[in-house]
Amino acid sequence: MGLYINPTDVSKEQWLEENAELITQEEAHNHDYNDKSVAILCHVMNAMFSACAVAYQHSEYEAFTLPHDHRPKRFYKVTADKLTENSGLSLEDLKRVGFVS
Repeated sequence: MGLYINPTDVSKEQWLEENAELITQEEAHNHDYNDKSVAILCHVMNAMFSACAVAYQHSEYEAFTLPHDHRPKRFYKVTADKLTENSGLSLEDLKRVGFVS
């Protein structure tokens, strides 16, 4: 994964609660990744920290759902306009990976 949510003044968990909607893994899998109005986020609980990655294409989603990866995960959807609101991401970051043009 190349893009991560790293809010500057709240926790990742608080940012997700305020800006995103919790969805099932099945919903994340079935998401139309050509729809750039909504992004899928994968919040992964690692031993010492959590990470919140943007799955801006289906292969990014697949990278976090490999059968041998047993880390706890939650999936969220967020509107594209929220992705740059206090998330640590910029419009340039989204352009770099082709999520926006």
